[in-house]
Amino acid sequence: MLSLMRKHAGSWMLKAVLGLIALTFVFWGVGAGFKDDTGVVATVNGDRITRGQFDQVHRLLRENYRRQAQETGNEDLVASLNLPKMAVDQLIESLLWTQKAQKLGMQVPESELVRIIASDPMFSTWGRFSEARYEQVLRHYGYSRAEFEQATRDSLLAAKVQKLVAASISVSHDEALAWHLWTNRRVSVDFVAFDPALYQDIAVDDQQVAEYFGANEQSYLTDPAVRVEYLFFNPENFANQVKVTDQQIERYYQMEIARFDVPKTVEARHILLNVDEAADEQIEEQIRQQALALAQSARDGGDFAEMAKEHSQCPTAPQGGYLGEFERDSMVKPFSDAAFSMEAGEISDPVRTLFGWHIIKVENVNEARTKPLDEVRGTIRATLAKRQAQEIAYEAAIRSVDVSLGVWSMGETAKILGLETSNTGFFAANSPLPSIPSFEAFSKTAFDLREQAFSRIVETPEGYYFMQVLERRPSVIPEFEEVKERVRADLIAKKRLEMAAQQAQAFAEALKSGASMEELAVQYGLGIKNTGLFERNRPIPEIGFEPKVSLAAFSLSEQAPFTPEAVEGNDFFFVMRLSGQSFPDIESFEQEKDMIVAQLLEIKRREQIESLGEQLRAQADIVMESRYSF
Repeated sequence: MLSLMRKHAGSWMLKAVLGLIALTFVFWGVGAGFKDDTGVVATVNGDRITRGQFDQVHRLLRENYRRQAQETGNEDLVASLNLPKMAVDQLIESLLWTQKAQKLGMQVPESELVRIIASDPMFSTWGRFSEARYEQVLRHYGYSRAEFEQATRDSLLAAKVQKLVAASISVSHDEALAWHLWTNRRVSVDFVAFDPALYQDIAVDDQQVAEYFGANEQSYLTDPAVRVEYLFFNPENFANQVKVTDQQIERYYQMEIARFDVPKTVEARHILLNVDEAADEQIEEQIRQQALALAQSARDGGDFAEMAKEHSQCPTAPQGGYLGEFERDSMVKPFSDAAFSMEAGEISDPVRTLFGWHIIKVENVNEARTKPLDEVRGTIRATLAKRQAQEIAYEAAIRSVDVSLGVWSMGETAKILGLETSNTGFFAANSPLPSIPSFEAFSKTAFDLREQAFSRIVETPEGYYFMQVLERRPSVIPEFEEVKERVRADLIAKKRLEMAAQQAQAFAEALKSGASMEELAVQYGLGIKNTGLFERNRPIPEIGFEPKVSLAAFSLSEQAPFTPEAVEGNDFFFVMRLSGQSFPDIESFEQEKDMIVAQLLEIKRREQIESLGEQLRAQADIVMESRYSF
């Protein structure tokens, strides 16, 4: 059980968060009769995954992740993901599960299919299933009814198998309690830190440096380099081919209406009288009475802004207590509850929050609304134009891949297409090229290719790259004189590290022999620090975020209070002694038991499903077309 506890929750959580509409359609993609069935990406136990399916899934993934990148401001999101490989993997995975269901003789009744589709809010208008909306959404994603409904049957079959697997999993009372105790245990340790930087009196001669170089030549290899010829498809260059119609704008507005919701906001000022949450009743009442008097004075015609400047203990006092315009969730709940229940011009009774007593004056109330189409038409047009330009650029990049299949060089490909190539010259993986903003994705692809090989399409925030590696230059061992001073510095650093490790280990050995930690610390000229109680997998007070050190600290017990060996951290070596620990009480376990069982059950079920999925893939006869082996 503890091994389960120590594992990360798993990649399935990320998939669940990132899924949204795109992954729903991805999962439903297998089995659909795509119109473009030319070309096979892979065969799985004899069943084909076609180029049409791959293109559909890849396009949906790109659209979904682009939307997330725009929402989060993470422009590197799409470039950081190998979306073509993700598309192929998901197509294979979903097909394997569907095949498993078919072998078990599972079926999806027509009534179940109808119920699932009709209950999906994506196809609803005003809370009810709409045939018109259903057709509209399917057209948007490029599906016919027959394609989508067959694909939905397949996904439901796969879900039935997974549900069957999950139903066999259980969590015992002892497992839940062990998880609770393990997760919520806290420890404190006394520690001595050995810093390599303290050992300054280390000198090395030229012979030692040369010998160290001779023994570690491989560490000084020059970086391998490649020379690449490539085509770059910049969406901005395709802007003149974009045509955004009013119908497309209206359809986007209807389908993304929630994006244009503007929540209710309040514009307000306040006067804050600070009072500690732990203040005694007398002080609490005294401050409350003062707040009551200020509120009444403001209602009697006092200048609220001037009163805030004089009496408020909030940093907004110099601005007359002005808080600006804010949404409900941006303030602590008692404050928001009061402010959002008031009318413009109204002054509140004193409101208690963890900061103290507030008197609030609402200056303006802006009711929630949905921006009308005319207000956002320009924004939508720009969004759709950018998306179309990206799609056109991508299609142009795909055409270049198709053309390259019949020629030997990128130059010939470009000539056929009437384009011009670019040449990088030799570059190393850690030497960014100023002309390529998304160098990491570009470089990774280039260094994964053999000489003269063409790449897949590399998608980046700035556009699409299609490349051919012209030449590779291997690593070589440099002449000693070229790196002599670097080798000297490395050797000195190594010796300092060794000295710190030896001293720390000697300290730990002495503790095992019964020596006093306090006396040893004086002998070594080092101090003993205490962390105070801290939680597992959190930064350690006085030390920082050190996973190895944390693991060693939580392995200590009353029976074995000292670390048996020196513990190597990121920068120091540590020797530790358990100085205290605390465990959660049984009452807290009983309160959280249902939640713990539910969490463990979900983890164990997902792990079992992932394990079976890996088995299905390992046992499957999967034949990949070479160009899709990303």
